[in-house]
Amino acid sequence: MERHKRSYRCRHHKALFGKVNGELCIQSVKFSEEATRFCLALRQGYLWRHVPGQASKQGLIEHILYATGKHNLLLAPSDTVTPAIVAAIESRNTGNSWDRLDITANCCQYSTRLVTEHLKGENSSLSLSLLAMCLLNGEILHNGGREESKLSSGMTVSMFLKAQLFSGFKGPAAQESLTFNNGCRFFNVSLDQNGICTRGHLWKLGKTIDTSKYPPQGDWVNDPHGLLSLCQRKQLVYFAQRLRSSGHLALSRTILRYLDHDAWIMATIPNPRRWLEGRLVERYMHIMASELADAIAEGRTL
Repeated sequence: MERHKRSYRCRHHKALFGKVNGELCIQSVKFSEEATRFCLALRQGYLWRHVPGQASKQGLIEHILYATGKHNLLLAPSDTVTPAIVAAIESRNTGNSWDRLDITANCCQYSTRLVTEHLKGENSSLSLSLLAMCLLNGEILHNGGREESKLSSGMTVSMFLKAQLFSGFKGPAAQESLTFNNGCRFFNVSLDQNGICTRGHLWKLGKTIDTSKYPPQGDWVNDPHGLLSLCQRKQLVYFAQRLRSSGHLALSRTILRYLDHDAWIMATIPNPRRWLEGRLVERYMHIMASELADAIAEGRTL
C-alpha cells in the first residue's frame, strides 16, 4: 500500500473502496464456473489429439481444477462432494498434516469431531482417523455389487471414498443436486465390529406426480374455514380427487380426513394456532399439508 497523510485518510475514509479505473472486477463464483468450463474444454481437446508438452499441460489443468474447480460442473448429479473435498485438502501442503481433520470437518460441515491431540498421542493413523470421522458423520458406503477395484491398501482416503461411497443419489432438483446429496447422511452413527450402526426410517418413493396442468383455483370445498388457507384447502381437495380417480383410495381418504380434522380444530378449539404450537405431531402434519398445497399451486412435481 502507498503511504499517505493521516489527514487524507480521515477525509476520505469509507467502508468501500469503490472502483478503480482499469480494474477488472469478477465475482469469485462466476470465475470458478468459467475457469472450470475452460479447463474441461482443454482437457477434452488434449484427449483427442496429440499436443507437444501434453503431459505437463494436463497436469496444469488438473492443478487449476483442484484449486478453483466448481463441483457441480465436475461431478455427476448422483455423486457426493466429500471425496472431491478430501482430495483437494490432500493435495495442499499443510504445516501440520493432522490439521486436515479439522479442515475436512469444516468444509463438509461435520458435527462430530475427533480429538486430534489424543489421536496424535496414541500414534493413530491419520488416514484411518479421517475415514472414521467421515463415517461417524453419516457418510454412506455403497452396499451392493460393484466391480472389483484395486486394493484399498494402495489408495489414499479420497480415492477410497470415491470408490466406496454411495453415488446413486437422485435429488429433486438437478441444479441443487450436490447440496441435496450432502444432506443424505446417516444420523447418530456408531462404529463396531459389524460395521456402521444407525437408526432411522427408510422411505420407498413411488411414481412422481406432475401437477403443472392442475387448475390454479383447485376444487370446491364444503368448509372453507381451517388452519390451512382457503387456497390450500382447494388445492388439497382437488389433489385428493385426482388420487381417487387414479386408484389411490387410501391416500385420498387420508387427505380428506385431515381437511375435516383441520376444520374441526378451527371451529372447536379456542386460539387454535397457539394450541397448534404446543403439539408436535399436529404441527408437523400442518406444515406438511401446507408444503404439499403450496407445491401443487406452483405446479411442481411431487
